[in-house]
Amino acid sequence: MNIFRKRKPEVQLFEADASIYSDGNTYDIIFSNQLVQYLDESNLTNFLKNMSTMLDAESRLICCGIPNINRRFKYQTQGSF
Repeated sequence: MNIFRKRKPEVQLFEADASIYSDGNTYDIIFSNQLVQYLDESNLTNFLKNMSTMLDAESRLICCGIPNINRRFKYQTQGSF
């Protein structure tokens, strides 16, 4: 993250505990990379709930990464993590 900050000082980044973070602001984009596969069901639910409070109708939450095999199977069979 420090390399990115040096290259793009105009971009504001936040690093926090994903299962509890919510700051009352709304954002155009929230980017999460290589996170969701490490959250248990409860923390994933909290994460998605908290992120939704920080998005408006035109905002986007981008979650990148490949879920672990159990989550991938659950998603493919049930349509959710």
